[in-house]
Amino acid sequence: ASGKPKKLLAKLAKAVSDKYIDAMAALRNGLPNSAFTSLDTRTMELIAVMGDVANGLALKYQAQQEYDDGEYGNAIAYAHQALAVLRKVATSKLHDSALQDAVNAEYGIANELVKTYTTENNTIYFSAVPKPSEVPKLMPIFFVKPDPFKPKPEWSEGFEMPAP
Repeated sequence: ASGKPKKLLAKLAKAVSDKYIDAMAALRNGLPNSAFTSLDTRTMELIAVMGDVANGLALKYQAQQEYDDGEYGNAIAYAHQALAVLRKVATSKLHDSALQDAVNAEYGIANELVKTYTTENNTIYFSAVPKPSEVPKLMPIFFVKPDPFKPKPEWSEGFEMPAP
């Protein structure tokens, strides 16, 4: 992520978050209850949690972009939102220890952003911090490959490919 515009990273992370949320909704609404409850619980946990993790990252990147742009009040507001989302995930006791460690690290970063941005704003910038309802909503961005993906026959060895 180093060297990439944080605004772009925020929009891409928001798009990923939205896709995970859509996937969970599709599973919940598209399957009979008996089929939904029979799904692997760790897979379902991962789908549910990754939507929140990606949203937390999107808010964190947007906070950093706002700070870089001199919008210190917005930076604080986004950092608080990121902290709240990541706190929810960090306290959920995930089964995947590597994911838990990564979430805890991101939570720590968001916490430091809130502290640093708030301290600097209260001593240097004195920008108004908007209410959560006044903070601009993050808009996702999607990139689409212009050429269709064409799998090579050797990639499908051992798998049955659906007819086009």
